[in-house]
Order: sequence, then C-alpha cells, then structure tokens
Amino acid sequence: MRTLLLLSVAIAHAATPLDEMAWITGHWHAKAMWGGTGDEIYSAPSGGSIIGLFRYVKDGKLNLTEILHYELENGTVVLRLKHFEPGLKGREEKNDSIEFRQTARKDGEFQMKAELKNMTITLVYRRVSKDRMDVVMIRDQAGKRSEDTTVYERVR
Repeated sequence: MRTLLLLSVAIAHAATPLDEMAWITGHWHAKAMWGGTGDEIYSAPSGGSIIGLFRYVKDGKLNLTEILHYELENGTVVLRLKHFEPGLKGREEKNDSIEFRQTARKDGEFQMKAELKNMTITLVYRRVSKDRMDVVMIRDQAGKRSEDTTVYERVR
C-alpha cells in the first residue's frame, strides 16, 4: 500500500517541460548587449506558465521592453512575447504577439523557434553554470543567417 501511495505521489508531481525550465527563475543581467545592457526576470513555474520581463537600456535610456509568457499547450512549451517602446507603446497590434514553439530541450538548455513571414528566429537558452546563462539568437532571413550570443549573470 505504501509503495502504491508513493508511486501515486510521484506521478502527481511528474516534471513538466516548464518544471525542467525552472532554472531560469530569477533576475539575470547582461553587461554587453547590442551596445547597451539587458535584464531578464523570470517567475518560477506556476499555473502552467512562466512569466518573464526583458528590459534593454542603451545610452542610459530605456530602449525596449518585452513581456514573455511561456505556457504549456498540448505537451509543448509555447512562448508568446510582446515588444514595447518607451512609454509602453506596443509594437505588435493589441491582440497579437510573436509566438515561439519549443523545438528542443535537454538538461540546462531549451530552444524556442518562431516562423515569421520574412524570417525564422531561434532562441537557445543555455545554463552555463548556476549563475550564468547564455542566450543565443539565430536569425535566418532570405538564406542569410546571423547569430548573437548574450551572456547573462544572475543578480543576487
């Protein structure tokens, strides 16, 4: 009976793909990003989602903000994000967002991919250590590929 109870508890608390991404929880800072600095802040998985905020500052001024919403849909992680200019002016239309789907995951790494009308964007989140995360942005557009890696350190 005890074995059955323990098995039931283990099944009830089986890790989801979002739980496997929980290492991203917290505040991360990038000192060198496109000539400025970046901050990413992520909640712990809860309610089938992870919520994130991104801030990009250049020349001492806010340049861009993003709201990121990771959600589990049919066993796959979907990331929807919206961009905002200073003054909280949205880039995307009111009910639109950029949608990424998880294409790969392994211990300490996950990939999200968006198919846009004129390009494909892949984001690779890689846990290098407990306090370092690299985010690689790969853009494929008209046969040209570009890749940027941003190094984030955990803020304590």
